[in-house]
Amino acid sequence: MTDILFATTCSSVECAALVGYANEKEPPNILVSYYYVNLFDAVRDKNNIRYGDWVMDSGGFSAWKIGAAIDLKEYTRDAKRRLRDDPSLRFVFQLDKVGDWKTSQDYAQYMWDEGVPAVPIFHLGSPPKAIDWIKDHWKGRVSIGGAVGLSDSVRIPSMRAAVAAFWPREVHALGVASERVLDQIPFASADASSWFSSQRYGRWAAFGQQKLPLRGTIHKPLDVTAEIERMIRVEERPKAKSKAQLQQAKDNTQGTPSDRARA
Repeated sequence: MTDILFATTCSSVECAALVGYANEKEPPNILVSYYYVNLFDAVRDKNNIRYGDWVMDSGGFSAWKIGAAIDLKEYTRDAKRRLRDDPSLRFVFQLDKVGDWKTSQDYAQYMWDEGVPAVPIFHLGSPPKAIDWIKDHWKGRVSIGGAVGLSDSVRIPSMRAAVAAFWPREVHALGVASERVLDQIPFASADASSWFSSQRYGRWAAFGQQKLPLRGTIHKPLDVTAEIERMIRVEERPKAKSKAQLQQAKDNTQGTPSDRARA
C-alpha cells in the first residue's frame, strides 16, 4: 500500500474535519508545510487537531507563490529540533528552490551537513544528472515534485521513469495522490490537499469529480468524511508495480523524466 498524507494548512475548518473523522476512526497521517507550522503548533497545543503522525514540507513553494522565501538556516535549525523532540514527526523534506535544481542541491547538502536527514527532491523537468547527483549523495528515501498541474499523459510516464531510476529506494510523490497515478507507480508515500477540494471548490472526488452545489464556510463546514474515506481506500490499495515491472518500464521508456516533462 502507499502511505497517503493529508496535506493541510491547519485552518480551523480543515482541523475540524480531521477531528470529526478521527473521533470515529483512526486518524490519518498528515503533511504540514513549514509555512504553516506555527499555526499547526497552535492548534496542536489546544488539541484542536487529530492525526496519526506527520511529515514537514519546507513550504518553499507556498512562499514562492506569494513572493516570499523560507530561510534555509532557520528551517534547518527548526527541522533538527523537531526531529529530535517530536516522535510523531516521521521525516522532513529539504528546502528547494523552484526552477533551480543546482541551488536545490546546495540546500540539500547544507541540511545534511547540519545533521538533518532531509528527503531530497527531484523535480520533473530537471536534467538526468540531477537524479545521478541524488543517487551519489543520498541513500535514503527520495521525493519527486513538479507534477502538480501536469496532465496524466505527461506526468505518469515521467514519474514512472524517475521512480525506475531511483529503484529500489522508497519514493514520495509530492502533491499527487490520484488513483490513476498510484495504480501505475509504486510510490512508498504521497500527499495531496485534494481531500478538502469539496469544501473549497465544491468538487467531490468521492462522487466522480462532480461539482456539486455544496460548499462549506468557516462557520458551517461541510462533512467531508466521504472525501477522507476515498483517500483512505486509495491508500489501502496494493502498490502498483513489482521490481520486474519497473525494470521493464525503465527499459521501455523513451527519453528521460526531464524530456517527458518538457514535452
